[in-house]
Formats: sequence, C-alpha cells, structure tokens
Amino acid sequence: MKSFSESGLKSELLSALDRINFIKPTPIQHKALDHLMSSEKDLIGLAHTGTGKTAAFALPILHRTHIEIKQVQTIVLCPTRELCLQITNDIEQYAKDLRHFKVVAVYGGASIVKQMNDLKRGCHMVVGTPGRTLDLIKRNRLKLNHVRWVVLDEADEMLSMGFKEDMDQILAETPKEKQTLLFSATMPKGIASLAQNYMTDPTKVSVTEEQQTTSQVSHSFYQVTNRDRFDTLRLIVDLHPNFYGIIFCRTRRETKEIAERMSAAGYLTDALHGDLNQGQRDNVMRRFRDGKIQLLIATDVAARGLDVNNLTHVINYNLPDELESYVHRSGRTGRAGNSGESICLLASKDIKRLQIIERRTGIRFEKRNIPSKKELISGRVHHFLKHLQNLQINEALIKDFDLKPLIEELILQMSKEELVAKLLTQELSDLHQQYKSDRNQNRNRPEKRESHSNSHRTPFSENQFARYYINLGSKHDVDPKTLISIINRQMRGDQFEIGKIEILKSFSFFEIEKGLEEVVISAFKKGDYEGHKLIVEKSLPKPTLRIHKKKKKGKKKKRAKIF
Repeated sequence: MKSFSESGLKSELLSALDRINFIKPTPIQHKALDHLMSSEKDLIGLAHTGTGKTAAFALPILHRTHIEIKQVQTIVLCPTRELCLQITNDIEQYAKDLRHFKVVAVYGGASIVKQMNDLKRGCHMVVGTPGRTLDLIKRNRLKLNHVRWVVLDEADEMLSMGFKEDMDQILAETPKEKQTLLFSATMPKGIASLAQNYMTDPTKVSVTEEQQTTSQVSHSFYQVTNRDRFDTLRLIVDLHPNFYGIIFCRTRRETKEIAERMSAAGYLTDALHGDLNQGQRDNVMRRFRDGKIQLLIATDVAARGLDVNNLTHVINYNLPDELESYVHRSGRTGRAGNSGESICLLASKDIKRLQIIERRTGIRFEKRNIPSKKELISGRVHHFLKHLQNLQINEALIKDFDLKPLIEELILQMSKEELVAKLLTQELSDLHQQYKSDRNQNRNRPEKRESHSNSHRTPFSENQFARYYINLGSKHDVDPKTLISIINRQMRGDQFEIGKIEILKSFSFFEIEKGLEEVVISAFKKGDYEGHKLIVEKSLPKPTLRIHKKKKKGKKKKRAKIF
C-alpha cells in the first residue's frame, strides 16, 4: 500500500486525510490496516509512541462503524488524560466528514457530570482512562453491551501504572463476541498474560527496531561526572539553539532542582512531576505545546501519555532503571516522520547498562565529546548568521524609528565586509562574556541549595537588594521560575544577583542587588511577555514584621504589628 487512497477506506475518511496531508501510511498503519480491513481476528501491534498507532486502529474502525446506530460500538482505553484528549482530537479530525459520528472522551480531573451528559446524548466511540471509565460503568452511565471493538492503547504503560484490576473489570463488562486490539511499545510478561486472558488467537504485527528508531532518532551519550552533569546539560542545550525537548530525571526532587537551576540561568523551563495538581499540569502542558516553554523537565511517571509533536531532543539526565522506560523516553522525539535525537548523560558505572540496552534493542549509541567553549560559540555564531540571512526586513519598523538616514550613513562609512565583521565581533564578544560569567557562577555554585515555592535568596544580606514592582502576576500564568526567566531575558549580558520574589494575583515584586536601578528600569522598557507590555518600577522595601511585648495581667502575649 503506497498511499491511503489504495486502502479501501470510505471517501469521507480519505477526504479528511487529504485535508490534514496524510498521504502515505507509516509502517504500523500499513500492517494494521491490511489486517483490520479484512479480518475479525484480534490484533497485537508492537510499535513505539509516535509511529501513528491512533490512525492505525481508528481508520478501519471508523470505516466499519454503523453510524445509524447511536450506541457505544468502540471503547478505547489509554493511560493518561493527555493521551485520551489527543486520541479523541485525532479521531475527530479523521471523522470530520462522517456525518453524525460522535466520540466522547472520559477521564479524571474533569467534571464527571458533563461526561455523563455527553454519554446520555449518545455516541459511537468512547476514549477513556481506566479509572474514570470504570467509574462510569459502575454508575450505569456507560453501557458496553453493543461494543464491537476494544482498543488497549499503550497497554504496557497502563499495566505499569497499576491499572490491571480496572482493566480486568472493564473487559469483563464487554460482550464475548468482539475484536480486541492491543497496542504496546514493549512486550513485558504482563502484556503476554493480558493477551492470553482476553484475546483469541491474536495476529501479531510489529515494526522493527530499524523502522522505529534508527531512521528517525539518533542515539548518543556523553560520559560525565556527577559534578559536571548539569554544566554538560547546559552546553548540550546551547549547542542546539532550536532545542525543544524533554529532560528526563529520576526523582521529583531532581526534577524540581534542575528546572529551578535552568530557569535561573535564563532558559524557558518548567517541571512536570507528581506534586502538581491537574490544573497546574494542564497549564504546564499548554505552555509547552504552545512553544512558550523550551525545556520540559519531567519524571517518567509524570511524562506518561505525553503526545507532543516536533520535539527535537530527549535528554536522559540519568539512565532509567527499566529498559522499557528508555524505549518510551526516546519515542517522544522523531515522531510523524521528523528526525530527533535521544541523548544520555552517563557516569562510568552506567556504561554496562547502556551496553545491555544496545544488545536488547539493536540501538547503537554514538559516544560524543563534551563541546569546548570555542566549539559552542562557533555553533552559536553560525546560527546567528543563518538567522540574520533569513530575517525579513521590516521596512515599516525602520521608517517608524526613522533609521534610514543612519543606515545610509553607515553604508557610506563602512564596507559590507567591515559591517558584517563588526556585527560578528559584537556577537562573539557577548557570547564570550556570557560563557565566561556562566563558568564563574557555576564554579561558585554550591552542590545543593534549598529552594522555596516563591522565595529565591542569594548569599547577599537583606539590605543589599533593591525591590521592584512588575505588572505580571499569577493571573498571567507567571510563577517564580517564569519571572526569573523574564528577568534574565530582559537583562541578558548583565551580571547581577536576584533576591526574593513575591507573586501576587495581578502584579509581583522582585529584588535585584543595589546599584543597578537605572539598568533594571532601562532593560524593561519596551519589554513584553506574551503580548503584555511590561511595566517595572522601583518599589519601597517590603514592610517587616516586628514583634512587641505588651504586659497584661496573667500570661504574657505577643502581638504582631506591621510598620
């Protein structure tokens, strides 16, 4: 099958695929479509995340669904809310020209009443997480007696997250006569057991390691010590100016620490870990998908079910404990035909574990040398020149600031070669100074540092900081890490210490070492954050809380008084 037009799918589905520029099936789509368009047998599909599994099962099911029967004919189970919403969105795109077709997503962290009302109005397909799906079944709001297809997507992830009991109960509610489709990136013992218990003589299709990884994702490693691991991470990110990816850590604590340090260094960074509530998690993911976050620091558990396209890199800050975790991590990049890179930071003791991954998966890792400062600056300058070459000239802006006479004067005074050389000299000087100051700061950085949710204190004493007002607050989706990134961005090239940060609803306060008042005010002029014009003003020091003792009869009490 060279194209979807040869698949035998309904014209309504082909027109939708053409609209979203789906022309040639991926390997897993090709194999699954061949089977599902002509057979009622159960299917096990082995393929990594991002290889097109949703279309592989959704298209043939949509082709065979009886639209005139407004009953739940398909139930799709997946591990996380994010994946549930992504699958639902994809199916809605594929079915856009299928009149009266309805799919409903059910998941935790959202109103169950709305989901019950959606089910009451009738639908053909339900996509859900196991916990919420089982809850709706027990409430007798989701009835599966008309189900013809059961899809278990990322089944290995659902098992590792502890959903086996919920899945058993859900599958027990489905009719005996149905077609069960199981998709997984790996085939641990739990998957084999699940297939044995709930599938009948399934056909197994898989995408080879070469098709899944080698062609789209390159794998490499840097050998580091624990002391230089963080600095190496920064060098790797700086070496790729268009870096957009996920950095995987083992623990929540490490995730928070790395996110804080990267944010303090001026990177657009946030963390995804188990301490976030659903609203905070959704906010982080929305900003990451919109490209407002460059680096997402995450644990394996928190990142399960993430479905973000166009990621350029995945960095393993530490090797995961399980082989399957590495497969899932690296599968986050190199998706939908794009190339990607999976990088590992390894201590000497990790080399043997890497060799085990190579033997079991067929992946080959390239050892790379940590880039020198010269290589790093050279790469950044080349990127600067390429950006300059592709930059569109804004004639209106030049006219608005009356810069044309100055440009004409510069052309008369300097040759083109001299002008370019001066631009390069300025860029090289800025980069050299940046990495020089970074190196000094990292040399003086303690190994561990205490952090608070909205307070960042340096070794400076209280009276060595000036306090500033800024017209950004929590209602603008700003937290301390975000505000530090904004400060670093606006004052790029300056060396300064940041003190306490206080985030309020509509505005915030931050501290910067004294003596830079004019620099700070000037740096924020003409600044903006997501279209919001920034206003920064010098503020009075924060009132202190003083305790005075007042004598009373009997017990002495302390009364707080603010001056």
